[in-house]
Amino acid sequence: MGRQNRRKFSGLDAEAWRYRFYVSMTGMILLGEAGVALYDHLQRGPTTSHGWESTFGALFCGAILAALLSRRITLRFLDLLVTFSVSLVLVIQLIQQFQSPALPEPRLYFIGLFVILATVTNLPLRPALLWMGVIMLAYLTLILTRPAPQDFTLLVEMSVVVLLILQLGIFGRQITSERTEGLQYRTLALTDSLTGLFNRRAMYDRLQQVLEERKDGRPFAVVLLDLDHFKAINDRYGHDAGDQVLQRMAAVLKAGIREGDWVARWGGEEFLVLLRGVNAVQAEQITARFRQSVRETRLDGLPMFTASFGVTAGQPGDDVRSLLQRADALLYRAKSLGRDQWQTDASPLS
Repeated sequence: MGRQNRRKFSGLDAEAWRYRFYVSMTGMILLGEAGVALYDHLQRGPTTSHGWESTFGALFCGAILAALLSRRITLRFLDLLVTFSVSLVLVIQLIQQFQSPALPEPRLYFIGLFVILATVTNLPLRPALLWMGVIMLAYLTLILTRPAPQDFTLLVEMSVVVLLILQLGIFGRQITSERTEGLQYRTLALTDSLTGLFNRRAMYDRLQQVLEERKDGRPFAVVLLDLDHFKAINDRYGHDAGDQVLQRMAAVLKAGIREGDWVARWGGEEFLVLLRGVNAVQAEQITARFRQSVRETRLDGLPMFTASFGVTAGQPGDDVRSLLQRADALLYRAKSLGRDQWQTDASPLS
């Protein structure tokens, strides 16, 4: 269970978690703004400016939530939209405050801190520093242009918080950069450079995980396949042609798997497919489609190529070694019976 929970927070799922966070936060803000707007319109009347601000906020959040749920905007675009929106609100509030002789309310400082936080989080460092400087200069000018007595207490406290936000923001960027770099190295370590598929190590780890999680009784199967007469293609047409065949084979397999399935280059001209949630009969049907797709594949200047398949379903007491030995034996049988076919646990011996 611990390994599974760690996988949920890996870089591969970070975008999904950020998407859920944005949906949840936008939904909560929408409900809050709608509630405030309804209260203002019922208690204070529709002419209050605060009520119209809440109404606009609710409509804006509703539009963002609808766009998020329909996947019509990217999270990066939403990051920038949030930063721009809160910055626009701050600019409007500052303009209104400059037109009043009164000292700024604490609420205005809170808005400024929120804008700075969004700026440090979502913008590149140099534009973020520039915009932060403009904001702080605007607050300083606002205080200096107020009639005496002037109170710098909130501005000083805001400056301290801004420095803390900046320090945490830079530290967070360093952590993110290091994590991204680590994920890139990990991806390279688990990926076959020629085909872009998972490599043997990655698939082996995945098979171990599937076997460990098999307590839920969910069926699975593996398909081990080997390109027929691949050495002859390499010898006659060259290794570049052989690489093209392997790359096309990888594309065919990737196009044929379902969500949740895995495909890896197992070694040389061998590939291994992990099929989740299928029994032996369903695995054989999927393999039949693989075989047909391979037969229909064409490359300019190269003859038609085929593949042989060994198909086996997971069985009680299996470990990775026994599972792969069974798949390998079935593949060998398919080769010995003439190639361009598949063999399963239920196939006749002759």
